[in-house]
Amino acid sequence: DGFASGSHRSLQQLADKWAQDLRLDRDDKAVLLLLRVGSGLDAVFLRPSPDGDASLDSLQEWQAARSVAVSELRAGRFTAAAMRVIRGLTAALTGSAELSVPHAAWKQTKLYEWKSPYQEGEVWQTVCGERLCKELILSEVRQLSDGFERYYHEAMSFPALNILGSGKKRQVLVLGGGDGGIATHCVQFDTVEKLVNIDIDETVTEVTQSYLPRVAEGLEDSRVEMLHEDAFAWVKNYNSTAPKFDLVIIDFTDEPIEGAWSSDFFGQLAGLLSEDGILVQNVGTMQSPKVLRKVYDLHATTFASVFPMSSQIPDYLAPYMLVLSSKTLNLDPLKAVDWTLWQRLLVEDRVRPQYYDGPGQHEALFAGVPADVAEVLGVETDLDDQGMPRGPSALKLPLPALPKQKRHKDKSLFLRKGAHGIVKVTLDDGDKHLFQNSMDTVLSPFSWHRDENMLLPALNVLGDRAKKVLVLGGGSGALATIALRWPSVQKVVLVEIDKHIVEAVREHFPQQAAAFEDERTQLIIEDAFEWILQSHCGHFDLVVVNTCQQPWLKASRTTRMPTTRRFY
Repeated sequence: DGFASGSHRSLQQLADKWAQDLRLDRDDKAVLLLLRVGSGLDAVFLRPSPDGDASLDSLQEWQAARSVAVSELRAGRFTAAAMRVIRGLTAALTGSAELSVPHAAWKQTKLYEWKSPYQEGEVWQTVCGERLCKELILSEVRQLSDGFERYYHEAMSFPALNILGSGKKRQVLVLGGGDGGIATHCVQFDTVEKLVNIDIDETVTEVTQSYLPRVAEGLEDSRVEMLHEDAFAWVKNYNSTAPKFDLVIIDFTDEPIEGAWSSDFFGQLAGLLSEDGILVQNVGTMQSPKVLRKVYDLHATTFASVFPMSSQIPDYLAPYMLVLSSKTLNLDPLKAVDWTLWQRLLVEDRVRPQYYDGPGQHEALFAGVPADVAEVLGVETDLDDQGMPRGPSALKLPLPALPKQKRHKDKSLFLRKGAHGIVKVTLDDGDKHLFQNSMDTVLSPFSWHRDENMLLPALNVLGDRAKKVLVLGGGSGALATIALRWPSVQKVVLVEIDKHIVEAVREHFPQQAAAFEDERTQLIIEDAFEWILQSHCGHFDLVVVNTCQQPWLKASRTTRMPTTRRFY
């Protein structure tokens, strides 16, 4: 009403001008007026303030929506244009990060970069799933995004705080974590009386508070003391007669100084902990098995109970391993929890979890250790005496020795221009990797994680009913290899659009290529959706959609959607 009164004629005149500029054939002014209202809201709701608040025109949500809306108008899709505007306005005015532009139209934007005495850093505007988000990069490595950071921070803090329970007020020490994410999540528990956060780089804290304020908001809590000091020196010099900590969380990007992870350091941390104290640390992935094993070995040497935790965090390669260690002998991380504390925090709206849902995810973190990690750590994965899955297994010394690997020179083995980008095979430190679009991993020593997760749960559900399997995007042969091992499977149909993927597999991956030659396998080189439309192949017991990232775009950190042209 405010826009209609007093300015209706000027808006109509502006709409006429826009219609002429856009060469619209029909007189559909409503959408143009809506666009104008969106621009007008800039002056009414989001006028720049002395404090530096952003105007509407400066917000990525509105810029993206307006850009796409104009494209929709040019194409004559007036309703679609109006919806883009409405979604963009809603996102901008409410602070929502909902994505109002297709990934094909979105361009990543560097918002800020800096160099401190300790590291270089950047903040980017990008896409997380179907939402706009910002991500923090340190020394060219992604640390977190405000779209998915809660996955990581909840896994690092909530299980330990639930194990500690509500029997008494708790003291927490965070080493690293200059972004404030760990502190923000810890103070959601009212059982935390005091939290000391130590990170050497003050710039990280300042940048996060400026660009990712929701991540760092816990640093404003009166219970939090933020110290910008050398964490290792602080731990070494901590007075042994001072109050103990019930929880210590190590949130460094990696081993900050060569040799920092030592028995002396972890012994010092054990001295800081109370009798039932817990230490949690981020460890990494199986891409660095030596580092992973070193950290777990140091924990197992120092603490009475040590448990690997397997998390799924969209910001990082998965599974991303953590470790929870306790001075309590024979700790059971499942039975130790009294869930009344968690339920109260939910009812009081103190916690709003994105990843850690309580008992279900708590058990999954401890019991879901991948087979290859379990082998490296000597964790039992077979069924117990009652034929049931084993619960969480504490580490036992000595840990298995890692096999020695010879160093190989990296080189390219295969390079072709495929149907939707470059297909290549590289030899990296003795391991072969098959890539599409330069970045998308099709096969590697770790791709079995992904392929087993896609197929084995469904096959276990189907049991001996799994006889006929269809794989859309099956050119790697990996899913077929797994399916053909299932005793009841009689037929596997693979539909792959890119013949060069199949060619690379045949030349360099004999284990997967053997699946193509199995008499139960039918390999079809064709667009998956076109084949579905035209095929009269009957019914399948299991259909697996294994298509990859948008092939028409330059490889980047975006969401994944099927290759096929008409999948949706």
